[in-house]
Amino acid sequence: HFPIDNNIDYEFEKNYNIISNYIDTLENVEASDYNDAINIVILMDCFNNDTKYKDGYYHLSGGNFNDDLIIQKNEINSGNLNDTRDFLDWAVANYPANRYIYSVFNHGGGFNDKNADGTYNRISNNSIVIEKQEGIAYDDSHNDALSHRELEIATSYLKGLIGKNIDLFYTYACLMGGIELAYEIRNNADYLLSSEDVFPADYW
Repeated sequence: HFPIDNNIDYEFEKNYNIISNYIDTLENVEASDYNDAINIVILMDCFNNDTKYKDGYYHLSGGNFNDDLIIQKNEINSGNLNDTRDFLDWAVANYPANRYIYSVFNHGGGFNDKNADGTYNRISNNSIVIEKQEGIAYDDSHNDALSHRELEIATSYLKGLIGKNIDLFYTYACLMGGIELAYEIRNNADYLLSSEDVFPADYW
């Protein structure tokens, strides 16, 4: 789950001199999979009017990310459960596995869910968002995000598709290491990997 339709950058790690580009890191993982034991599939929600990538479903090859687009979508709402379910349906049907890691990348806001559906009011001052719904997977084009309750629904849905608990639920975002999220997904995943800090790539 790779939502970028907000103010985060594709190469935020590289820009902060921490690790490498997140997409490049995943491509390198796939390139090192010499026994072809891993499938990495991504739901990409790009910047609006993006000239670099396209919204859609990607299956990583270990090479060029632009070559990995399998299904192009006109516009994805990364904070919408229907779009999330559609991707999970496709991923499990086309890339069944013995073990599953489900990861959501993006800004994280911790727990202060004003609305169970993750919608928020986008109040802008010179393009700076002042007030936003807490959660993860922000989509500024739709004023939406995945709330903690919606993460429970999404992980429960994936559990139903695969017939067992998700092996690892991984929120690659700031401030998602609260007991509230652990409580929500307690019946759907065996392990939760999440950050209590504001910059997980540096401080986990």
